[in-house]
Amino acid sequence: MSIENTLEDIIDRLRQGRFPNEQAISQGIVLRLLQELGWNTWDTNLVWPEYQTGEGRSDFALCHPPSKPAIFIEVKHPGKAAKTDPSFLERCSRHPDSQGRKRRYIARTAEDLYPDRPDLRDFCEPLPDGWLVATNLNNRIKMIIIRLATEVAGLSFGEDVIVEF
Repeated sequence: MSIENTLEDIIDRLRQGRFPNEQAISQGIVLRLLQELGWNTWDTNLVWPEYQTGEGRSDFALCHPPSKPAIFIEVKHPGKAAKTDPSFLERCSRHPDSQGRKRRYIARTAEDLYPDRPDLRDFCEPLPDGWLVATNLNNRIKMIIIRLATEVAGLSFGEDVIVEF
């Protein structure tokens, strides 16, 4: 089965209400997708369930190399999942922390991301609806962007969203 087919199946099951709680989402969505992406979900040195972080607990830690967490996954009940918000990126781009002294971190054009650095304009990633996010950033700036997106989404940084570099 291809990743596209897996995603279509998961979406169908979500619409049918087949994932009634976080455990069902963990097993039926997260572990399934991780396996599809090549993670050995049976090896708890690679996919570590219930990983204790410095600020709490993460439902999963993806470890690379083994036993060294690189990515944390937090699972939420389907009713608590974020809804699609077409104004989210626009609101993020207007947030006071969405720009540095000379450039924006979220914008519609690479020129707005790097106005005085044409050599860096390839360092961005597309987001939905024609938005771009700068990628030539240090970890401090990445954290600023994550915090502002968390705030715009109405979530609590450190509780709903936990990030460690």
